[in-house]
Amino acid sequence: MKVVTVIIGIIILLLNFSCKKQNQVNVKIERFDTDLYQLLTNNIDSNFENSFVEKYADFVPIYIGGVLRLQNRGNEKSMAILHSYFQDSTLMHLYADEQAKFRDVSAIERSLSEAISTYKLWFPKDSVPTFRMHVSGLTQSVITSGSVVSISGDKYLGKDYPLYKSYFYEYQLPTMQTENVVCDALKAFLEGRFPEANANILVDRMIYQGVVSVTVEQMLPQQDAKNLLGYEDKEFEWLTKNEKNIWIYMVESEQLYTSDQLTITKYMEEAPFTSFFGQSSPARIGRFIGYKIVKSYLKKKNLPISSLLPRFDAKNVLAESGYRP
Repeated sequence: MKVVTVIIGIIILLLNFSCKKQNQVNVKIERFDTDLYQLLTNNIDSNFENSFVEKYADFVPIYIGGVLRLQNRGNEKSMAILHSYFQDSTLMHLYADEQAKFRDVSAIERSLSEAISTYKLWFPKDSVPTFRMHVSGLTQSVITSGSVVSISGDKYLGKDYPLYKSYFYEYQLPTMQTENVVCDALKAFLEGRFPEANANILVDRMIYQGVVSVTVEQMLPQQDAKNLLGYEDKEFEWLTKNEKNIWIYMVESEQLYTSDQLTITKYMEEAPFTSFFGQSSPARIGRFIGYKIVKSYLKKKNLPISSLLPRFDAKNVLAESGYRP
């Protein structure tokens, strides 16, 4: 009997290994940022410019209009618009720093490869996203368009990066760490692949963000909850200590099912603190509670996170989670 058990175990391990190998993904980040930087800083002939525009034909219009928020004046060509925009010396200094910081992205590629390979185990028939990097001029951190996920390298130069002090509030800086790149890219990928169905009710948004966060956590098992959710040590300690009081307040105030957008914003978006709980509290408390509810639900129901990704009913997840901090 023991021999049979061992043989079965070996067969299962071999099958798992074969499955993982079959779905192994090797992510290579397309360096739109580096290619454009070379064009902006070197005397390169028009043929190279044309090949650049052709290579990124799907992305250049989105980059100009959606990321840089520039308008095409008449028949002005794409490269002329980009050359004009990046004449600003401060912007080019930022660009140079981004290039230096992300000269080697192999560690990021390895983490993304691991995460997307796990995703392919859950959804083997699903397509693999194309990852790129760009410089946004300090706008969006990550953008998605179709199957493309593009990372704004200039938004991840570290919370102590000098130029940030002039453009951002202190509470925004912790989310601009280099180690946040992979998590943010994966969140953007998941949000693009599985769009939020209902953003008008607080509990729906909380559970949705909880599902996204727990999915990324399982795609990147080396990440701890604090970094995953974008909190510093002191903030996460406050949340852990006050989790029960937060939940009691939300329930007793009948806020869970509110459609009031101001209340939803206070719980879900970036801010210096959450006004319901005073200036010592961190922001995005709704995302933290949503994460905890989803964790509780999966543990109680003994289900994989992939069972929630395609579709779920937030109210049922909450009711069946047994969440009681």
